[in-house]
Amino acid sequence: MLGDRLLVKKALRICVLYFLLFCVLISPVLGAQISLHEKKQVIKTEHFDFIYSLESEYSAQTLANVAEAYYREITEKLSVPDMDLHIPVTITPESDSLNGYFTPFPYNRIVMYDTVASAGSLQVFSNTLCSVFYHELTHAVSLNIRSSFWSGMATVFGDILSPSLLINCTTNFTEGVTVSFESANGEGRLNNAFSTQIIKQAKIEGKFPSLYDVTGARDTYPSGKLPYIFGGAFSKYLQETYGIQKYADFWEECGRLHLYTIDSGILRRVYNKTGTELWNDFYESIVIPEDARIPEPANKLENFSERSFPQNLCSASTAECGSVLLWQDGATGSIWGAKKRTPFSNYTSYKLISSVLNEHISVSSDAKYFTVSGFTRENKPQNVTQIYRLSGFADTLQATYTGIKIPQLRDAAIFRYKESENSISTSNNDVIYVTGVETNSQNSSLVLYKVHLETKEIKKIHSFNFNANQVPFTPADATNGKIIFLLKDGLDWKIALYDVIQHTCVTFDTGLDIQEMSVSGDTILLSCATKVSDNANSYPFYASVNLNDLITACDQKSVLGFCGDSVEDPLWTGNTKSAGQVKAQLYTASFSGAVYEPVLCGDDDIFYVSHFYDNWQLSQLSLKEEQARIEKVSQTVFTNTVFSPAAKQVYTASSEKYNPFSYMFNGVFIPFAGFNLSELTYMDYSSGISPRTGISWITEDPTEQSLLLAGIGYDFFTNSVMANFSALATNTYTTYGFDGLVETTGNSFAGSAAQVDFSYTKPLGLSYFYYILNNTAEWFYKNEVTRDTSLIDSNQTFTDFLQYIVDENQSVLGHYLSNYTQTGVLWEKNTGITPFQYLNFYAGIGSMEQSYSSQYDWNVATTTSIHLPQLLPIKNTKNITFNLPTTASFSYYLISAKNIDDWEKSDIIGDFSSTVVLFSTEIQKGNAIIPVYTRRFTIDGGYDQTFYTDFADNDICLHTKTYFTQTFNMGSACSTGFDLGMKLSYHPLYDNSKFSFNISFNLNN
Repeated sequence: MLGDRLLVKKALRICVLYFLLFCVLISPVLGAQISLHEKKQVIKTEHFDFIYSLESEYSAQTLANVAEAYYREITEKLSVPDMDLHIPVTITPESDSLNGYFTPFPYNRIVMYDTVASAGSLQVFSNTLCSVFYHELTHAVSLNIRSSFWSGMATVFGDILSPSLLINCTTNFTEGVTVSFESANGEGRLNNAFSTQIIKQAKIEGKFPSLYDVTGARDTYPSGKLPYIFGGAFSKYLQETYGIQKYADFWEECGRLHLYTIDSGILRRVYNKTGTELWNDFYESIVIPEDARIPEPANKLENFSERSFPQNLCSASTAECGSVLLWQDGATGSIWGAKKRTPFSNYTSYKLISSVLNEHISVSSDAKYFTVSGFTRENKPQNVTQIYRLSGFADTLQATYTGIKIPQLRDAAIFRYKESENSISTSNNDVIYVTGVETNSQNSSLVLYKVHLETKEIKKIHSFNFNANQVPFTPADATNGKIIFLLKDGLDWKIALYDVIQHTCVTFDTGLDIQEMSVSGDTILLSCATKVSDNANSYPFYASVNLNDLITACDQKSVLGFCGDSVEDPLWTGNTKSAGQVKAQLYTASFSGAVYEPVLCGDDDIFYVSHFYDNWQLSQLSLKEEQARIEKVSQTVFTNTVFSPAAKQVYTASSEKYNPFSYMFNGVFIPFAGFNLSELTYMDYSSGISPRTGISWITEDPTEQSLLLAGIGYDFFTNSVMANFSALATNTYTTYGFDGLVETTGNSFAGSAAQVDFSYTKPLGLSYFYYILNNTAEWFYKNEVTRDTSLIDSNQTFTDFLQYIVDENQSVLGHYLSNYTQTGVLWEKNTGITPFQYLNFYAGIGSMEQSYSSQYDWNVATTTSIHLPQLLPIKNTKNITFNLPTTASFSYYLISAKNIDDWEKSDIIGDFSSTVVLFSTEIQKGNAIIPVYTRRFTIDGGYDQTFYTDFADNDICLHTKTYFTQTFNMGSACSTGFDLGMKLSYHPLYDNSKFSFNISFNLNN
């Protein structure tokens, strides 16, 4: 009877956890905060409230001007009437990484990160802010299309009740509609050759995924790209082939509850074809380059083994050190360098440093310094640049950190400049100059810093400001006191030259889509593509431009200080090119993997990155051989214009003071009670352990700084009624929580409890270290204990011991007070691209002080855990893991006596556990019959031990498990994996039942 009762309770708990999991999946909780000290305003329109701080006023005004037109356009495309939506939109400048999201939990909301796109990210819109908002608004409209029944349910229980979100549509459909709509007017990812290259590449390599492989369930590269790009292209195909009305009918059906899959049901119902048939038609429509050549790996690099994701290439050539090449392995953060001393030798490669910054690397033209730029590892990432010395040219390459970092600076590079004489100079031992890009809301600036290496003093000495939607990228030293950089002006990509001395800027229209630019000596290399509205025939290639020709092409009459076209000009270079024009050579031959990040090293060696379907490769080619191989190199003419600095912004829409409480009457009801927001701890203080039948209500403010929960429920097993209330607040690195409950059993008052939580988590500098502090204070009043202590596992861990503190059948009237504090340091680092390839170490110490009636306890626990990516010194193949990744953890704790007078009679209790992955192979395939996606197959083995100082109650367990890691390929569940398999355990110290065999199931993320 007790076993049946436990099974029922466990099943109820699993059901509740799954429901809450759905909520978590579609809610990036506590990620949109605006600093507490910021004054917040709101601009209200018919369907939107734009909430912002004064720093984001321009963005709020911009979105308020276009939002209603966007709303009408999207609802018309999806053939839905006015849905009477009213959506708060939080605009936050706290994160410097461009993004946004829509969530219906606990009510419909949109969050926009107020910054500009970084290199290689969302550079596909003329107005990035508006287009990202359009993308999220498409989510809001499409996921709120419901049948009459579900509309009524959503009105009562909350906006989260959407069949398309929870059941019908996987990520490739929910993102497919947004990406296809954002690309419908000639902009967006589907009109950018660099975004769609992965689709063509999959067909070139014969690795084209099925409809069930691009649902968002894949957890190895290119997991994040698949649902967006393939889903968007498939949705575009459906719209263009069958019409937008059919596509609207599809979304109408998605708003109903269907008991069959989207493949055999909804798609077939609307299009009279199964999803597989439609996907095969879509595959046939993909146009790929003819005879795409296989790229040559970087064979000239000695001591170089295949890296997972080479990126951020840069180079320099000097008489002192020869040719130097730097790049980063994006999977591990390792920065590598290679050098060639003579024109006839190969390059010898060396690992230089590891860095969490992975956006941009630049080496100075004299090869003495390099900069590393990227985002910090924080909840609200910010750009930062670090400066390193590069040395050891005689025997090896070595990197030394200067101790200098420049906050808020992206795409940094060393610039040769001598401020005092306004003339050209190489950097000396004391002072260097660093150029880069700074952003503030939707505005960007090209800046120049003077850096004192000895004193670490950093001073900004120049700044050139750009208008919104004008974003500079990857500046570099162009010599002669000029900075060359890429400028994205709306949808137009330009090469720009800024004269630091004269404070003037000239831009050259390219007529190309450009992804990257590198400068080595006098040669500029571009990773680019033809700019067409339909990119079916566009595939990334590369182009070269002569830097001297570019400088000479500047018009002296229009721009003072640039080279002219007459001998009388003191800066005359001897060239006779026509002023204002320069030709670029376009190498349009197609390479499989395309050409990304090309850099010229020395006179002839071009290194670049090939983007294959599921991996990247560092490739090489010879510029001279390439010129000879291509019979005809096409050319384009760049013409210059004088560029004006930013104009003053004008605001017109009226605003009012933001009141968070006016939004918190909205929320979501869930059909359970008995949970708090922190860690569900009060289940252990109340009479039963199962979730109560009842109802809970959850809400939060749109800026996600406070979250509230209230619930009431009834437990049939214990005949008890419980009411609970929880509140959670957060800002930057800190989180505060309060939970309280009151419980009655029968006609008697059973007890009450309260808990206050505080946590602090912060990265230590820019390293992989985190400092973690958790503190919990609890108060508990209990009239009578009815807990069935037989439910307590005899092999309880330290946490279990602290939770089950009341003796069996104890009945007292008293109070309980406890305080729990935990401090720790976490270190983690990726070492490869698979889920097993990471290094992790955690060390922490926790203490708990508690009193109950006349009893007093004091407990201390220390915990250490480590994950090693391999034990065997061999390298895995790309899809098979066999070098024994291992996880181990050890805890030991001091448990005081129950009486404060004899607490010194304490015992030491410890736990040790270890698991070794014996074998694993990647599968990464969806099933066409049932909605399940299989990620990998794994066999592991483990050892667990619980021991005491007297070894009287030791337990040792040896176990092995064989399992598949899978996800449900339906709705929001497609991103959450679970392990399902069989587990065999052996307990050598048990007298009976030494062996146990059972089905193993657990969520793994």
